[in-house]
Amino acid sequence: MTGWGIKYAFLILMICLININLKSQDLEYNKVIRDVDSLPVFRIDTVKNQVRIYYYSRNDSIVEVSTNLNFIKGYRGLSEYCDSVYYNRNNYDHLEHNALALYAIYFDERLNIEDIRILKRIGYEANTKYLFDDLIKKILFSTNGKWIKTISEVFPRNYYHHHHKFPLVARNLLISEQFAISPDLA
Repeated sequence: MTGWGIKYAFLILMICLININLKSQDLEYNKVIRDVDSLPVFRIDTVKNQVRIYYYSRNDSIVEVSTNLNFIKGYRGLSEYCDSVYYNRNNYDHLEHNALALYAIYFDERLNIEDIRILKRIGYEANTKYLFDDLIKKILFSTNGKWIKTISEVFPRNYYHHHHKFPLVARNLLISEQFAISPDLA
């Protein structure tokens, strides 16, 4: 290389390094959340005070999701619905398990449930005779069609995300009779 070639290559290298350094300063926080099988489920990025959530689908694609959705009856309504299905199923054994699961639900653009993942089990193991993971997923899948978008987005997403906890303990709440319990959820 000639003297100008070396100077030109050095200049290009410096511009690239400065650009990489500036981009890395934009990302303030990055956290990947994994499920109970150690598979990545979603990633939370904070870039210049904006939170972005990316869903890792089971077919290895990564898409940005929105959290702008709610259960039709709100959070308390979701808890009451899940409790009513859990405690009124045919095979409920009236044993208190004092356990809970953290879960994530993924929806398509029409808010149809596409995937439910168990993020963490607390107070129970996967190999119990009760198959709590399957039961929780079955109950949460039964909420399909009962979700609404909370705000109109300028750039609507193709996927939506909700995560929370599912307690497997008795509550001192009066279970609302307003929810129809499907016998096939037993």
